[in-house]
Amino acid sequence: MIAPHPHGALDLLLGWCAIVIGSGATLYTIVAAVYWSVRPGEDAPDHPKRLILREDR
Repeated sequence: MIAPHPHGALDLLLGWCAIVIGSGATLYTIVAAVYWSVRPGEDAPDHPKRLILREDR
């Protein structure tokens, strides 16, 4: 029988912490990207997005 590694539990905990933090950061980035794509908040008439949102196109 092989003896367990003395730092096995710590490695497992750190691994799960990395997964949780990485997943949270990824989820936050996706939510922020969708939010700012749907509601960019730019209302200025000279904003570059107005070039593609013209009525004559």
